[in-house]
Amino acid sequence: MRREAVAATLDERLAAFVTTGEDALADGLFGPDPCEAARRRVGDVVLSHRERTVWYDDADRLGFVGNHGALHPEEMLVPFAAARVSTLQ
Repeated sequence: MRREAVAATLDERLAAFVTTGEDALADGLFGPDPCEAARRRVGDVVLSHRERTVWYDDADRLGFVGNHGALHPEEMLVPFAAARVSTLQ
Protein backbone atom coordinates (compact mmCIF):
# COMPACT_ATOMS: atom_id res chain seq x y z
CA MET A 1 0.00 0.00 0.00
CA ARG A 2 1.02 3.57 -0.56
CA ARG A 3 0.82 4.60 3.11
CA GLU A 4 3.34 1.91 4.09
CA ALA A 5 5.70 3.20 1.39
CA VAL A 6 5.31 6.76 2.68
CA ALA A 7 5.91 5.59 6.26
CA ALA A 8 9.03 3.68 5.18
CA THR A 9 10.42 6.72 3.32
CA LEU A 10 9.79 9.04 6.28
CA ASP A 11 11.35 6.52 8.66
CA GLU A 12 14.43 6.37 6.44
CA ARG A 13 14.85 10.14 6.04
CA LEU A 14 13.69 11.70 9.30
CA ALA A 15 14.71 11.36 12.92
CA ALA A 16 11.21 10.15 13.69
CA PHE A 17 9.11 7.38 15.10
CA VAL A 18 6.93 6.53 12.07
CA THR A 19 3.94 4.20 11.81
CA THR A 20 0.64 3.95 9.98
CA GLY A 21 -2.46 5.37 11.65
CA GLU A 22 -3.98 1.89 11.81
CA ASP A 23 -0.89 0.48 13.54
CA ALA A 24 -0.74 3.45 15.94
CA LEU A 25 -4.32 2.74 17.01
CA ALA A 26 -3.73 -1.03 17.24
CA ASP A 27 -0.52 -0.52 19.24
CA GLY A 28 -2.28 1.70 21.79
CA LEU A 29 -0.45 4.91 20.92
CA PHE A 30 -3.70 6.82 21.57
CA GLY A 31 -4.61 4.81 24.68
CA PRO A 32 -6.32 1.47 25.20
CA ASP A 33 -9.70 2.62 23.81
CA PRO A 34 -9.45 5.82 21.74
CA CYS A 35 -12.68 7.75 21.24
CA GLU A 36 -14.37 7.71 17.85
CA ALA A 37 -13.27 11.29 17.10
CA ALA A 38 -9.62 10.28 17.58
CA ARG A 39 -10.12 7.26 15.32
CA ARG A 40 -11.63 9.47 12.59
CA ARG A 41 -8.87 12.08 12.85
CA VAL A 42 -5.77 9.91 13.03
CA GLY A 43 -3.80 10.29 9.81
CA ASP A 44 -2.73 7.64 7.33
CA VAL A 45 0.81 8.03 8.69
CA VAL A 46 1.67 9.07 12.25
CA LEU A 47 5.08 10.38 13.18
CA SER A 48 6.72 12.08 16.10
CA HIS A 49 10.22 13.42 16.40
CA ARG A 50 12.71 11.23 18.25
CA GLU A 51 14.40 14.34 19.70
CA ARG A 52 12.89 17.21 21.67
CA THR A 53 12.27 19.46 18.70
CA VAL A 54 9.79 20.28 15.92
CA TRP A 55 10.06 20.38 12.15
CA TYR A 56 9.71 23.53 10.04
CA ASP A 57 10.13 23.75 6.30
CA ASP A 58 11.99 27.08 6.44
CA ALA A 59 13.18 28.50 9.76
CA ASP A 60 13.76 31.95 8.22
CA ARG A 61 10.08 32.26 7.38
CA LEU A 62 8.88 31.50 10.92
CA GLY A 63 7.46 34.88 11.89
CA PHE A 64 4.94 33.97 14.58
CA VAL A 65 4.97 32.74 18.17
CA GLY A 66 3.06 29.53 18.81
CA ASN A 67 1.89 26.66 16.69
CA HIS A 68 -1.74 26.16 17.67
CA GLY A 69 -4.39 28.52 18.89
CA ALA A 70 -7.65 28.07 17.00
CA LEU A 71 -10.87 28.82 18.85
CA HIS A 72 -13.14 26.47 16.89
CA PRO A 73 -14.30 23.57 19.13
CA GLU A 74 -12.93 20.96 16.72
CA GLU A 75 -9.51 22.62 16.93
CA MET A 76 -9.57 23.10 20.70
CA LEU A 77 -10.40 19.44 21.39
CA VAL A 78 -7.38 17.90 19.70
CA PRO A 79 -6.46 14.31 20.63
CA PHE A 80 -3.25 14.23 22.64
CA ALA A 81 -1.00 11.32 23.45
CA ALA A 82 2.30 11.00 25.25
CA ALA A 83 4.71 8.11 25.60
CA ARG A 84 8.17 7.57 26.99
CA VAL A 85 10.67 7.30 24.15
CA SER A 86 12.12 4.20 25.80
CA THR A 87 8.81 2.37 25.32
CA LEU A 88 8.58 3.06 21.58
CA GLN A 89 9.77 0.30 19.30
